[in-house]
Amino acid sequence: MDYIVTIYSDRMYNLEPDICDTIDKTLYIFNRAKLSSYNMAFLKEIDPLTYALKYGNKSIYNIIKEKYKMDTYYTNSAVNEGVGSFKSQVELNKLYKTQKEEAIKAIETKLKEETKKLEKYIILRDKLNIYRQELKKKGKSKKLKTGFSNISCNGYNIIVRSLKNKKIKTYEYGLYSFEYDYLNPKIKYLKSKISKLKYRLNNTKTKLKNLDKIKHIRFNKNTKYNSYLISGRSDGAYKNFVFKAMPHEKDNYFYFDINASFPSGFNHTFKDILFKYRGKELANALKFNNPIAIGLIKKTDGEGKIYYQFKVTFNLGETSNLNTNKSNGIVGIDFNYGFLAISDIDSKGNMVNSFTIPYEITDNSKQNELNLRYALNKIGEYVKRKGKTLVIEDLDTSKSKMKNTYKNPVLNKVLHSFPYEKYIQITKYTGVKYGFLVKLVSPKYTSIIGLLKYSYKMKLNSHIAASFVIARRGLGIQEKVPFCYKHLIPKEIKYKHNWSKWNKLNSINKSNIKELKKKDKKNKEYKNYKNTVTLYNGSEKVHYLTKEDIKLKKEKKYNQKLNKILLF
Repeated sequence: MDYIVTIYSDRMYNLEPDICDTIDKTLYIFNRAKLSSYNMAFLKEIDPLTYALKYGNKSIYNIIKEKYKMDTYYTNSAVNEGVGSFKSQVELNKLYKTQKEEAIKAIETKLKEETKKLEKYIILRDKLNIYRQELKKKGKSKKLKTGFSNISCNGYNIIVRSLKNKKIKTYEYGLYSFEYDYLNPKIKYLKSKISKLKYRLNNTKTKLKNLDKIKHIRFNKNTKYNSYLISGRSDGAYKNFVFKAMPHEKDNYFYFDINASFPSGFNHTFKDILFKYRGKELANALKFNNPIAIGLIKKTDGEGKIYYQFKVTFNLGETSNLNTNKSNGIVGIDFNYGFLAISDIDSKGNMVNSFTIPYEITDNSKQNELNLRYALNKIGEYVKRKGKTLVIEDLDTSKSKMKNTYKNPVLNKVLHSFPYEKYIQITKYTGVKYGFLVKLVSPKYTSIIGLLKYSYKMKLNSHIAASFVIARRGLGIQEKVPFCYKHLIPKEIKYKHNWSKWNKLNSINKSNIKELKKKDKKNKEYKNYKNTVTLYNGSEKVHYLTKEDIKLKKEKKYNQKLNKILLF
């Protein structure tokens, strides 16, 4: 399990002038090399012809090494950082483009909905004028068809029903007051809303066009680039060839003697460097075959004094003794707004225990994080006590946030109130803290599988059923479609992967599936047949027989087919 942490040493004031000069020169040369490698990667990707004319067939590494005259380790780290920053910028641009495209789709669909509403209200106003004129002339008129489910006409009165705070309120208007007090303000509001949506649509389209151009990073030595980081090597004795850290314990703290070599050929040993946070873990990481990146930072405090710090980055998940055994079973979590649904299963995929842990959501993001940490600590204690591993969903809500902007307000609040990436990071830290593996699985169709396959049969709510599916997916169990839903799957996807079948069932409305199930029970072609095999704490699996199944049963071949169906 990857859980990368970055720790900082105590501040180093009043260093010798020679050491300060060498560090400052190294910072300047390294960051210049990093920027030039970034620009070369930019040129090589966007305009390869000019790169070939300017540098020929030389690689970026060789150009940087010749230009700045640094050793292999410094050059390699500078090139890696420069090229990596360019690649990350390209990937971020792709992500921003997809987000803007989804936002444009959402705005366009909302525009269509609002324009349809506006047209309906304008048509209703025209109908109302005709209705009033007919009443004046003849005294009678045909019933006014409003075109809205919440608006009805009763002779000379028009009744409007609206939902506020989960309560239906009714308002009664006259024929004239309805136009001036209800229809005209509605039309005015919709027109302003449509104009705002059009402005937002044009704005997002221009932003999408601007994302096609990737801008250069400009170098400014006074404000930025006051640090450098040397990538580690797992084959080295100290896991880094430039900075060699040697730990020793003193007064229940871990101190390090760090021998640093600079590009100028100057070597210096920084003695008794203290890492108050995770110093013990760093000393433990030096024993494993994992690289450790070490660097130096130059900063200024509030009083204007210059100080230096060591920055260390290493993989805490790979260097910790984590429980990866799945023979005792596994625990699955379904992350929800305000609570966590947990399912505990054994090694064969059967339910052992299920419960929910609530956590409070406030307007303060830091308080939300603390509340979630407290809830996850409870789960960590439970998983450690049971000697199991944990499974969570690998959630990515970057697209869905833009899709659901104008749809469900509750879902929109859930997606924007808490960052899911933060939830994954906190869960991984909980696994490292309590000493168990945290596995990420795909979140596809967990809710629909739990609803259709387990919630009715095992009498579980939808969230617990989803966490049960997540836990089973962590064991590598494939969820096949139950026999009672196979008649809903077309022949084209009959032999495809199970996820394509669940996708088809997910596209059908859940209420329609319930109605179809009831119709199947009433249909004479189907007969209820209860299987004698009991699964999951004695709950029985029910499926239905077609005409072909009845014929097979008569020919004594049905039992073979039944055994195949019961396999999950």
